[in-house]
Amino acid sequence: EILKIKKKGLKTVMLTGDNEQVAKLVAKEAEIDEYHASLLPHEKYEIIDKLESENKTIYVGDGINDAPSLVRSSVGISMGMIGSDVAIEASDIVITKDDLSQINKALDISKRTLRISYENIFFSIFVKILVLVLSALGYAPIWLAIFADVGVLILCILNSMRAMFYKNKKD
Repeated sequence: EILKIKKKGLKTVMLTGDNEQVAKLVAKEAEIDEYHASLLPHEKYEIIDKLESENKTIYVGDGINDAPSLVRSSVGISMGMIGSDVAIEASDIVITKDDLSQINKALDISKRTLRISYENIFFSIFVKILVLVLSALGYAPIWLAIFADVGVLILCILNSMRAMFYKNKKD
């Protein structure tokens, strides 16, 4: 699953309280780009703070010691089944299955939802500007102005409903 995350162009960094030997082995096995071992919660927070100043971050954690980093990151994701209540409360997204593939699914859903939002914004602005220009030129009857207002709203709501129907792509 880490490889699928990396295919999306994301850099993977593991922050762990485990010792150097274990962290190195896990990072190599999972093909993680970078790792930091033997960290205390405040050290994880400092690394996330540094990474966050360079770019947006997604932090995945499950314990009490992860809570500060979950809050500091752009998006905090906790694993719900094994996660502590504090981590779940501090995170933006809770994944109920303790499965890394769910992170990829969440990324795909968020990307799709954002695309639909942009479609709605551009469509509604385009229609409203078009009707505004036609009205200024005297070519837009009242029913067209009503459609530009109410009709576009209904069409955007219907378009937004597509976000509810996510289909998992098989690789």
